[in-house]
Amino acid sequence: MLTKLIGSSFAALILAAAPAALADGPSVFKAEGCTECHSVSAKGIKLNADGTLEKDLSHIGAKHDKKWIAGVLLQKVDNEKGDKHKKKWRGSKDDLKVLAEWLESLK
Repeated sequence: MLTKLIGSSFAALILAAAPAALADGPSVFKAEGCTECHSVSAKGIKLNADGTLEKDLSHIGAKHDKKWIAGVLLQKVDNEKGDKHKKKWRGSKDDLKVLAEWLESLK
């Protein structure tokens, strides 16, 4: 009984965190300067006027999970081109989590 209670509480905690990522993800994406190189056209997020488009990330979550996305941003994992991400993540761990979860949701 206790195992079921702990397991269901843990699952509820994980599920409760997801809506925050979905709501805050676009703000983190913009605030961290991701629009210098990327757009998310499916969500109406455009590349900055002075930027050079590397990739539209509208469907990145269909190919990769949040662990891979975070690894790329931290330059621990190569991107789809086999290179390191041009800019290493400098934001907070919480913002990285939010951003990776939001990008993963983009199917």
